[in-house]
Amino acid sequence: MSNSTQYNGTDTDYEKYLIEENDYTRYQDRLIEETLLVLVAPNEETQFYSVLVGNVVDEICTIDNIEDINNIIAQSKHNYYIIVERDAKFSETLFVQLMMRLDKISTGISTGDIHVIHEFQSLENLKTEPDLKKFEAVDRPHCTDLTTLRINEIISPWLNNLFAFNTEQYKDPYEKLDNTDFNHYVLVSSGWLWAWLLEKNNWNPQEEYLTLFNIDGPALTYVTNLVHYWSPWDQSYVDFVTTNETAKTIMIKAGLIEPKDDLSTITSESKQHLQNMWDHEMLRWARIDNSEDPKVGEQVFLRFFRKWQWAEANGKLSIANLNIMSDNLLTKKLSTLCKGRAFWFVSNIFASYGSRMWSGMNKQVELQFFEDFKKKLNSNDAVHGSLPFIDTNNKVYTAKRPVVVR
Repeated sequence: MSNSTQYNGTDTDYEKYLIEENDYTRYQDRLIEETLLVLVAPNEETQFYSVLVGNVVDEICTIDNIEDINNIIAQSKHNYYIIVERDAKFSETLFVQLMMRLDKISTGISTGDIHVIHEFQSLENLKTEPDLKKFEAVDRPHCTDLTTLRINEIISPWLNNLFAFNTEQYKDPYEKLDNTDFNHYVLVSSGWLWAWLLEKNNWNPQEEYLTLFNIDGPALTYVTNLVHYWSPWDQSYVDFVTTNETAKTIMIKAGLIEPKDDLSTITSESKQHLQNMWDHEMLRWARIDNSEDPKVGEQVFLRFFRKWQWAEANGKLSIANLNIMSDNLLTKKLSTLCKGRAFWFVSNIFASYGSRMWSGMNKQVELQFFEDFKKKLNSNDAVHGSLPFIDTNNKVYTAKRPVVVR
Protein backbone atom coordinates (compact mmCIF):
# COMPACT_ATOMS: atom_id res chain seq x y z
CA MET A 1 0.00 0.00 0.00
CA SER A 2 1.26 3.45 -0.82
CA ASN A 3 2.04 6.07 1.78
CA SER A 4 -0.74 8.30 0.47
CA THR A 5 -4.33 7.59 1.40
CA GLN A 6 -6.63 6.85 -1.52
CA TYR A 7 -9.61 9.15 -1.10
CA ASN A 8 -12.74 7.03 -0.84
CA GLY A 9 -15.29 9.79 -1.35
CA THR A 10 -16.69 9.53 2.18
CA ASP A 11 -16.09 11.47 5.37
CA THR A 12 -14.39 8.50 7.04
CA ASP A 13 -10.66 7.85 7.01
CA TYR A 14 -10.36 4.06 6.84
CA GLU A 15 -6.59 4.13 6.44
CA LYS A 16 -6.09 5.02 10.11
CA TYR A 17 -7.39 1.55 11.00
CA LEU A 18 -4.81 -0.17 8.76
CA ILE A 19 -1.73 1.27 10.39
CA GLU A 20 0.46 -1.84 10.08
CA GLU A 21 0.11 -1.51 6.30
CA ASN A 22 1.03 2.17 5.97
CA ASP A 23 3.04 5.01 7.52
CA TYR A 24 0.11 6.58 9.32
CA THR A 25 1.52 6.25 12.85
CA ARG A 26 4.89 7.68 11.82
CA TYR A 27 3.22 10.88 10.64
CA GLN A 28 0.90 10.93 13.63
CA ASP A 29 3.95 10.79 15.90
CA ARG A 30 5.53 13.65 13.96
CA LEU A 31 2.40 15.73 14.46
CA ILE A 32 2.13 14.94 18.16
CA GLU A 33 5.80 15.35 19.04
CA GLU A 34 7.22 17.89 16.58
CA THR A 35 4.46 20.09 15.16
CA LEU A 36 3.05 23.49 16.07
CA LEU A 37 -0.37 24.41 14.69
CA VAL A 38 -0.56 28.15 13.94
CA LEU A 39 -3.92 29.84 13.37
CA VAL A 40 -3.85 33.17 11.53
CA ALA A 41 -6.56 35.56 12.79
CA PRO A 42 -8.97 32.69 13.45
CA ASN A 43 -12.68 33.16 13.99
CA GLU A 44 -14.51 31.49 16.85
CA GLU A 45 -15.40 28.36 14.88
CA THR A 46 -11.85 27.79 13.68
CA GLN A 47 -10.55 28.18 17.22
CA PHE A 48 -12.96 25.53 18.45
CA TYR A 49 -12.08 23.09 15.68
CA SER A 50 -8.43 23.52 16.64
CA VAL A 51 -9.36 22.25 20.10
CA LEU A 52 -10.86 19.13 18.49
CA VAL A 53 -7.47 18.34 16.91
CA GLY A 54 -5.52 19.56 19.92
CA ASN A 55 -4.38 16.06 20.80
CA VAL A 56 -2.87 15.37 17.36
CA VAL A 57 -0.37 18.26 17.44
CA ASP A 58 2.13 19.25 20.09
CA GLU A 59 0.92 22.81 20.61
CA ILE A 60 -1.39 25.46 19.12
CA CYS A 61 -0.91 29.21 18.88
CA THR A 62 -2.63 32.13 17.17
CA ILE A 63 -1.16 35.13 15.35
CA ASP A 64 -2.78 38.26 13.93
CA ASN A 65 -0.92 38.34 10.62
CA ILE A 66 0.85 35.79 8.46
CA GLU A 67 3.94 38.03 8.62
CA ASP A 68 4.30 37.08 12.29
CA ILE A 69 5.12 33.46 11.46
CA ASN A 70 8.86 34.08 11.28
CA ASN A 71 8.86 35.36 14.85
CA ILE A 72 6.94 32.26 15.96
CA ILE A 73 9.44 29.96 14.28
CA ALA A 74 12.38 31.85 15.78
CA GLN A 75 10.95 31.47 19.29
CA SER A 76 9.66 27.91 18.94
CA LYS A 77 11.51 24.62 19.23
CA HIS A 78 9.28 22.71 16.84
CA ASN A 79 10.49 21.01 13.68
CA TYR A 80 7.28 21.42 11.69
CA TYR A 81 4.62 24.11 11.36
CA ILE A 82 1.06 23.94 10.09
CA ILE A 83 -0.27 27.42 9.29
CA VAL A 84 -4.01 27.90 8.77
CA GLU A 85 -5.20 31.05 6.96
CA ARG A 86 -8.66 32.39 6.08
CA ASP A 87 -10.42 30.02 8.48
CA ALA A 88 -9.84 27.08 6.16
CA LYS A 89 -11.30 23.75 7.23
CA PHE A 90 -8.91 21.10 8.53
CA SER A 91 -8.81 17.62 10.04
CA GLU A 92 -6.26 15.16 11.37
CA THR A 93 -6.46 13.27 8.07
CA LEU A 94 -5.59 16.43 6.14
CA PHE A 95 -2.62 17.08 8.43
CA VAL A 96 -1.33 13.54 7.89
CA GLN A 97 -1.72 13.86 4.14
CA LEU A 98 0.12 17.19 4.12
CA MET A 99 3.02 15.65 6.04
CA MET A 100 3.17 12.74 3.59
CA ARG A 101 3.32 15.10 0.62
CA LEU A 102 5.89 17.30 2.36
CA ASP A 103 8.35 14.42 2.50
CA LYS A 104 8.16 13.99 -1.27
CA ILE A 105 9.22 17.53 -2.19
CA SER A 106 12.01 19.95 -1.28
CA THR A 107 9.73 22.91 -0.50
CA GLY A 108 6.80 23.48 1.82
CA ILE A 109 3.37 22.16 0.86
CA SER A 110 0.05 24.03 0.72
CA THR A 111 -3.64 23.56 -0.06
CA GLY A 112 -3.82 27.26 -0.85
CA ASP A 113 -5.02 28.17 2.64
CA ILE A 114 -3.20 25.65 4.85
CA HIS A 115 0.58 25.45 4.64
CA VAL A 116 3.07 22.99 6.13
CA ILE A 117 6.75 23.77 6.36
CA HIS A 118 9.83 22.36 8.04
CA GLU A 119 11.58 24.81 10.35
CA PHE A 120 14.18 25.56 7.66
CA GLN A 121 11.65 26.15 4.89
CA SER A 122 9.87 29.35 3.91
CA LEU A 123 6.29 30.29 3.13
CA GLU A 124 7.65 32.15 0.13
CA ASN A 125 8.42 28.89 -1.62
CA LEU A 126 5.42 26.57 -1.41
CA LYS A 127 4.07 23.90 -3.70
CA THR A 128 0.30 24.30 -3.83
CA GLU A 129 -1.79 21.15 -4.30
CA PRO A 130 -5.48 22.11 -4.10
CA ASP A 131 -6.56 18.46 -4.44
CA LEU A 132 -5.59 18.00 -0.78
CA LYS A 133 -8.69 19.99 0.18
CA LYS A 134 -10.73 16.84 -0.37
CA PHE A 135 -9.37 15.62 3.00
CA GLU A 136 -10.43 18.68 4.98
CA ALA A 137 -13.80 17.27 6.08
CA VAL A 138 -12.71 13.66 6.67
CA ASP A 139 -13.59 12.65 10.26
CA ARG A 140 -14.44 16.29 11.00
CA PRO A 141 -17.74 16.81 12.87
CA HIS A 142 -20.23 18.89 10.91
CA CYS A 143 -21.14 22.29 12.35
CA THR A 144 -24.58 23.78 11.77
CA ASP A 145 -24.53 25.75 15.00
CA LEU A 146 -21.39 26.38 17.05
CA THR A 147 -23.13 26.37 20.43
CA THR A 148 -24.70 22.98 19.73
CA LEU A 149 -21.41 21.59 18.46
CA ARG A 150 -19.60 22.76 21.59
CA ILE A 151 -22.13 21.15 23.90
CA ASN A 152 -22.07 17.88 21.96
CA GLU A 153 -18.29 17.66 21.74
CA ILE A 154 -17.31 19.01 25.17
CA ILE A 155 -20.03 17.51 27.35
CA SER A 156 -20.51 14.26 25.44
CA PRO A 157 -17.38 13.53 23.40
CA TRP A 158 -17.39 10.26 21.46
CA LEU A 159 -21.21 10.10 21.46
CA ASN A 160 -22.14 7.93 18.48
CA ASN A 161 -18.42 7.92 17.60
CA LEU A 162 -18.03 4.15 17.45
CA PHE A 163 -14.55 2.66 17.09
CA ALA A 164 -15.36 -0.72 15.54
CA PHE A 165 -11.61 -1.15 15.00
CA ASN A 166 -8.61 0.40 16.72
CA THR A 167 -6.38 3.15 15.42
CA GLU A 168 -3.46 2.10 17.64
CA GLN A 169 -0.83 -0.59 17.22
CA TYR A 170 -1.27 -3.93 18.95
CA LYS A 171 1.63 -4.39 21.34
CA ASP A 172 2.01 -6.87 24.16
CA PRO A 173 2.02 -5.00 27.50
CA TYR A 174 2.44 -8.11 29.60
CA GLU A 175 6.09 -8.59 28.66
CA LYS A 176 6.80 -5.36 30.56
CA LEU A 177 5.10 -6.57 33.74
CA ASP A 178 6.74 -8.76 36.36
CA ASN A 179 3.40 -10.19 37.44
CA THR A 180 0.81 -10.97 34.72
CA ASP A 181 -1.71 -12.72 36.96
CA PHE A 182 -5.00 -10.84 37.19
CA ASN A 183 -8.36 -11.62 38.75
CA HIS A 184 -10.32 -8.94 36.95
CA TYR A 185 -9.97 -7.19 33.59
CA VAL A 186 -11.49 -3.70 33.24
CA LEU A 187 -11.23 -2.68 29.59
CA VAL A 188 -12.55 0.13 27.43
CA SER A 189 -14.68 -1.46 24.71
CA SER A 190 -12.99 0.28 21.80
CA GLY A 191 -12.41 -1.81 18.67
CA TRP A 192 -11.04 -5.30 19.28
CA LEU A 193 -7.82 -4.48 21.11
CA TRP A 194 -9.47 -5.11 24.49
CA ALA A 195 -10.32 -8.64 23.31
CA TRP A 196 -6.85 -9.20 21.84
CA LEU A 197 -5.33 -8.23 25.20
CA LEU A 198 -7.47 -10.83 26.95
CA GLU A 199 -6.49 -13.63 24.60
CA LYS A 200 -2.84 -12.56 24.65
CA ASN A 201 -2.77 -13.19 28.40
CA ASN A 202 -4.69 -16.47 28.19
CA TRP A 203 -7.82 -15.11 29.84
CA ASN A 204 -9.73 -17.75 31.76
CA PRO A 205 -13.34 -16.54 32.25
CA GLN A 206 -14.06 -19.31 34.72
CA GLU A 207 -11.63 -17.71 37.17
CA GLU A 208 -11.22 -14.10 35.94
CA TYR A 209 -13.90 -11.44 35.68
CA LEU A 210 -14.37 -9.06 32.76
CA THR A 211 -15.83 -5.54 32.88
CA LEU A 212 -16.22 -3.55 29.67
CA PHE A 213 -16.66 0.19 30.07
CA ASN A 214 -17.22 3.11 27.74
CA ILE A 215 -18.30 6.73 27.94
CA ASP A 216 -20.56 6.12 24.93
CA GLY A 217 -23.77 4.16 25.53
CA PRO A 218 -24.23 3.16 21.86
CA ALA A 219 -20.70 1.72 21.83
CA LEU A 220 -21.65 -0.54 24.74
CA THR A 221 -24.89 -1.49 23.00
CA TYR A 222 -22.87 -2.38 19.91
CA VAL A 223 -20.47 -4.67 21.76
CA THR A 224 -23.15 -6.41 23.86
CA ASN A 225 -25.20 -6.93 20.70
CA LEU A 226 -22.22 -8.75 19.19
CA VAL A 227 -21.87 -11.25 22.02
CA HIS A 228 -25.63 -11.77 22.26
CA TYR A 229 -26.56 -12.24 18.62
CA TRP A 230 -23.53 -12.90 16.45
CA SER A 231 -22.30 -16.41 15.72
CA PRO A 232 -18.95 -15.95 13.97
CA TRP A 233 -18.92 -19.66 13.13
CA ASP A 234 -21.97 -19.19 10.92
CA GLN A 235 -21.84 -15.58 9.73
CA SER A 236 -19.05 -13.24 8.75
CA TYR A 237 -18.44 -10.05 10.69
CA VAL A 238 -19.24 -7.91 7.65
CA ASP A 239 -22.50 -9.72 6.99
CA PHE A 240 -23.60 -9.42 10.62
CA VAL A 241 -22.94 -5.70 11.13
CA THR A 242 -24.52 -4.78 7.79
CA THR A 243 -27.71 -6.82 8.32
CA ASN A 244 -28.28 -6.84 12.09
CA GLU A 245 -30.47 -3.77 12.64
CA THR A 246 -28.85 -2.68 15.92
CA ALA A 247 -25.28 -2.98 14.66
CA LYS A 248 -26.14 -1.45 11.30
CA THR A 249 -27.89 1.56 12.82
CA ILE A 250 -25.00 2.31 15.17
CA MET A 251 -22.39 1.96 12.43
CA ILE A 252 -24.33 4.19 10.03
CA LYS A 253 -24.67 6.83 12.75
CA ALA A 254 -20.93 6.62 13.38
CA GLY A 255 -20.18 7.08 9.67
CA LEU A 256 -18.43 3.71 9.35
CA ILE A 257 -20.83 2.43 6.69
CA GLU A 258 -23.10 4.13 4.18
CA PRO A 259 -26.56 3.01 3.10
CA LYS A 260 -27.88 3.17 -0.42
CA ASP A 261 -30.77 5.44 -1.37
CA ASP A 262 -33.23 3.07 0.33
CA LEU A 263 -31.42 3.94 3.64
CA SER A 264 -31.30 0.25 4.52
CA THR A 265 -29.05 -1.64 2.11
CA ILE A 266 -25.36 -1.02 2.70
CA THR A 267 -23.16 -0.03 -0.22
CA SER A 268 -20.66 -2.53 -1.61
CA GLU A 269 -17.89 0.05 -1.03
CA SER A 270 -18.69 0.16 2.68
CA LYS A 271 -18.69 -3.62 2.89
CA GLN A 272 -15.31 -3.77 1.19
CA HIS A 273 -13.83 -1.25 3.62
CA LEU A 274 -15.12 -3.34 6.53
CA GLN A 275 -13.74 -6.52 4.98
CA ASN A 276 -10.32 -4.91 4.55
CA MET A 277 -10.31 -3.87 8.20
CA TRP A 278 -11.48 -7.31 9.34
CA ASP A 279 -8.75 -9.06 7.31
CA HIS A 280 -6.23 -6.68 8.85
CA GLU A 281 -7.60 -7.49 12.29
CA MET A 282 -7.28 -11.23 11.76
CA LEU A 283 -3.61 -10.83 10.89
CA ARG A 284 -3.13 -9.19 14.29
CA TRP A 285 -4.86 -12.10 15.97
CA ALA A 286 -2.73 -14.63 14.08
CA ARG A 287 0.36 -13.17 15.71
CA ILE A 288 -0.92 -14.30 19.11
CA ASP A 289 -0.10 -17.81 17.88
CA ASN A 290 3.10 -16.62 16.14
CA SER A 291 1.59 -16.83 12.67
CA GLU A 292 1.20 -14.47 9.74
CA ASP A 293 -1.79 -16.36 8.36
CA PRO A 294 -5.16 -14.58 8.77
CA LYS A 295 -6.85 -18.00 8.74
CA VAL A 296 -4.96 -18.79 11.94
CA GLY A 297 -6.13 -15.42 13.26
CA GLU A 298 -9.74 -16.44 12.67
CA GLN A 299 -9.26 -19.59 14.75
CA VAL A 300 -7.63 -17.60 17.55
CA PHE A 301 -10.52 -15.14 17.44
CA LEU A 302 -13.09 -17.96 17.63
CA ARG A 303 -11.23 -19.36 20.62
CA PHE A 304 -11.63 -16.01 22.34
CA PHE A 305 -15.23 -15.54 21.27
CA ARG A 306 -16.29 -18.83 22.85
CA LYS A 307 -14.78 -17.65 26.15
CA TRP A 308 -16.57 -14.31 25.80
CA GLN A 309 -19.89 -16.07 25.24
CA TRP A 310 -19.28 -18.26 28.27
CA ALA A 311 -18.48 -15.24 30.45
CA GLU A 312 -21.66 -13.48 29.35
CA ALA A 313 -23.82 -16.57 29.89
CA ASN A 314 -22.35 -17.35 33.30
CA GLY A 315 -22.35 -13.94 34.92
CA LYS A 316 -18.61 -13.15 34.61
CA LEU A 317 -19.16 -10.20 32.24
CA SER A 318 -20.32 -6.77 33.44
CA ILE A 319 -20.92 -3.51 31.56
CA ALA A 320 -20.19 0.01 32.85
CA ASN A 321 -21.32 3.21 31.12
CA LEU A 322 -18.55 5.31 32.62
CA ASN A 323 -16.35 8.35 32.07
CA ILE A 324 -13.24 7.48 34.06
CA MET A 325 -11.92 11.07 33.92
CA SER A 326 -14.95 12.89 35.30
CA ASP A 327 -16.97 10.18 37.07
CA ASN A 328 -14.77 10.15 40.15
CA LEU A 329 -17.27 8.52 42.50
CA LEU A 330 -18.27 5.78 40.07
CA THR A 331 -14.68 5.04 39.04
CA LYS A 332 -13.71 4.59 42.68
CA LYS A 333 -16.79 2.44 43.26
CA LEU A 334 -15.96 0.24 40.28
CA SER A 335 -12.40 -0.18 41.52
CA THR A 336 -13.71 -1.15 44.97
CA LEU A 337 -16.06 -3.73 43.45
CA CYS A 338 -13.39 -5.38 41.32
CA LYS A 339 -12.52 -8.89 42.36
CA GLY A 340 -8.84 -9.11 43.34
CA ARG A 341 -6.03 -7.63 41.25
CA ALA A 342 -7.25 -5.76 38.16
CA PHE A 343 -5.80 -4.97 34.74
CA TRP A 344 -7.19 -1.72 33.34
CA PHE A 345 -6.98 -0.89 29.62
CA VAL A 346 -7.75 2.79 28.99
CA SER A 347 -6.56 3.14 25.37
CA ASN A 348 -5.78 6.83 24.68
CA ILE A 349 -8.44 8.30 26.99
CA PHE A 350 -5.84 10.40 28.84
CA ALA A 351 -4.28 11.65 25.59
CA SER A 352 -7.43 12.21 23.55
CA TYR A 353 -9.25 15.23 22.19
CA GLY A 354 -11.66 14.83 25.13
CA SER A 355 -8.93 15.05 27.74
CA ARG A 356 -7.32 17.92 25.85
CA MET A 357 -10.59 19.85 25.86
CA TRP A 358 -11.34 19.20 29.52
CA SER A 359 -7.80 20.16 30.51
CA GLY A 360 -8.02 23.53 28.77
CA MET A 361 -5.31 22.38 26.33
CA ASN A 362 -2.92 21.93 29.26
CA LYS A 363 -0.88 18.71 29.24
CA GLN A 364 0.08 19.17 32.88
CA VAL A 365 -3.62 19.08 33.75
CA GLU A 366 -4.02 15.94 31.63
CA LEU A 367 -1.22 14.35 33.61
CA GLN A 368 -3.04 15.29 36.81
CA PHE A 369 -6.21 13.66 35.44
CA PHE A 370 -4.26 10.43 35.11
CA GLU A 371 -2.63 10.72 38.52
CA ASP A 372 -6.05 11.30 40.10
CA PHE A 373 -7.41 8.27 38.26
CA LYS A 374 -4.60 6.04 39.55
CA LYS A 375 -5.42 7.08 43.12
CA LYS A 376 -8.85 5.49 42.73
CA LEU A 377 -7.39 2.10 41.84
CA ASN A 378 -6.19 -0.61 44.16
CA SER A 379 -2.56 -1.16 45.01
CA ASN A 380 -0.83 -3.49 42.53
CA ASP A 381 -3.47 -2.95 39.82
CA ALA A 382 -1.99 -2.40 36.34
CA VAL A 383 -3.04 0.29 33.84
CA HIS A 384 -2.25 0.09 30.14
CA GLY A 385 -2.80 2.51 27.27
CA SER A 386 -1.36 5.68 25.78
CA LEU A 387 -0.51 7.31 29.09
CA PRO A 388 0.92 10.71 30.06
CA PHE A 389 4.34 10.88 31.71
CA ILE A 390 6.74 13.69 32.57
CA ASP A 391 10.39 13.82 31.49
CA THR A 392 13.45 15.29 33.20
CA ASN A 393 12.75 18.65 31.56
CA ASN A 394 9.29 18.74 33.13
CA LYS A 395 7.64 18.23 29.73
CA VAL A 396 4.61 15.97 29.53
CA TYR A 397 4.76 13.28 26.86
CA THR A 398 2.68 10.25 25.95
CA ALA A 399 3.92 6.67 25.85
CA LYS A 400 2.17 3.36 25.39
CA ARG A 401 3.24 1.18 28.25
CA PRO A 402 1.71 -0.39 31.36
CA VAL A 403 1.97 1.15 34.82
CA VAL A 404 1.60 -0.70 38.13
CA VAL A 405 -0.24 1.23 40.84
CA ARG A 406 1.84 1.59 44.01
